[in-house]
Amino acid sequence: MWASLISSPAAHAIVGPDGEILRTNQPFSTLLGREPSALAAMRICHLVHPDDLPGGQKGLESPLPAGRWELRWLTRDGTTRWCSTSVWLVTDPAGQPTFRDEAGRPKYWIHQLEDVSDRHELTFELSRAERRFSAVLERISDYAIFRLDAEGNVASWNAGAERIKGYSAEEIIGRHYRVFFPPEGVAAGAPDTNLGQARANGQASGEGWRRRKDGTNFWAAWTLIALTDEEGELEGYLKITRDMTPHFEASARIGEYAGELERAYQQLKQASKLRDDLLAVAHHEFRTPITAIIGFADALRSGWARLSDTDRDTALAAMASAGRRLGGLLDNLTTLSSLYSEDYRTPPEPVRLAGAVIDAADMAGVDLEGVAVDVDNSLEVLGDPARVRQIIANLLTNASIYGGGPTEVRAGVDRAQVVLEVVDAGPGVPAEFVPQLFERFSQASRGATRTAKGTGLGLAVVRELARAYGGDVSYRPNTPTGARFAVRLPAKPY
Repeated sequence: MWASLISSPAAHAIVGPDGEILRTNQPFSTLLGREPSALAAMRICHLVHPDDLPGGQKGLESPLPAGRWELRWLTRDGTTRWCSTSVWLVTDPAGQPTFRDEAGRPKYWIHQLEDVSDRHELTFELSRAERRFSAVLERISDYAIFRLDAEGNVASWNAGAERIKGYSAEEIIGRHYRVFFPPEGVAAGAPDTNLGQARANGQASGEGWRRRKDGTNFWAAWTLIALTDEEGELEGYLKITRDMTPHFEASARIGEYAGELERAYQQLKQASKLRDDLLAVAHHEFRTPITAIIGFADALRSGWARLSDTDRDTALAAMASAGRRLGGLLDNLTTLSSLYSEDYRTPPEPVRLAGAVIDAADMAGVDLEGVAVDVDNSLEVLGDPARVRQIIANLLTNASIYGGGPTEVRAGVDRAQVVLEVVDAGPGVPAEFVPQLFERFSQASRGATRTAKGTGLGLAVVRELARAYGGDVSYRPNTPTGARFAVRLPAKPY
């Protein structure tokens, strides 16, 4: 997850909403002379010289504000390093924070440091003594450092400028510096805007796309310093540029990895919740049928000779019913596990619906003599036979647990789909509960005090299985009372 951060050539730190340092890479640790373990116990603003904090002393318990800053950072030995500091949030295309904590605060702040102590010292020296300009430039190749005249035309050129921008001194001196901007930047007036800001404020800085001689773009960090004579009249500008493309790309990858971290965290939360719900179901739903099976088995074993045939049949029927209940629960738990872990959809095949209803009733322990079944023997749907039977069995079980009065099973064709309805005359579903009706574990109370009947899995499994084969399930109240569940599955083409 953090491999790219650790191997990045730029110094990076990921900071939480309270300013706590969540993770740093080795360049960050090396830059400040501090061990990663020591950094993990600190807040980011405690590493910045107090006089340089953008938010003043009030910002000590929070991340640095988003933006770009020239700050002094405190090293372990008490010295300071001037660093060009970029702070930004991982955001979506609309510019909104992608990740937020439970309080709604932006969750991940990316801090990128570039040691510009040398540049800071150099800029200060150049502004005081331009006569040293040429000698200094010849010693620098990592930065494009050149002078513009008062109109923005290139007046000098160094080796770093030639390396980064691709122009020789003979090719570029005398041309306006707008040639370094992509067409969209020129159209937006960026060259003149930057000169105006430097002229008004003494200097301007920022980051943005720039264009090389060969037509390729690179991401640049730049500073423009206005140069004035002794009377304060503008003589020109000093331009300092560095190619930040590798750092820019590394930052983009960090954002992607932060997204992966968030997705993994959400999956972990979902798995943890699923585990808790499954344990609650197992605790309450397995115990009753298992207890019944053990109890009746012990009674039959110890008192077989004393029991009448009717008593024996009753005990065996109860054991069979408990076994079917356990089997149905295990089927739903197995299906639920596959729904959230892998592709459970098998190639569809024709399934005769009338036969599936009979088999499903047997699975659910429902006596069809008490159910009005109106399903034409010729109706066939496309799906997995076992999954189709499970859908119907879950609906029949739901009707037997929550319904009341006569139950009906009917089916018909609606265009290219078969619609199977299971209708009961019970109390129906409370209106406030309908939106959660097909969510897993939705009807069950939680934890050790869980008292609701059923597992809350049956209808959730029905919906997922139906959707897997291009269908769906819906609910509407029956008239005058009761519930009406309709499952749509693709019909076998003829």
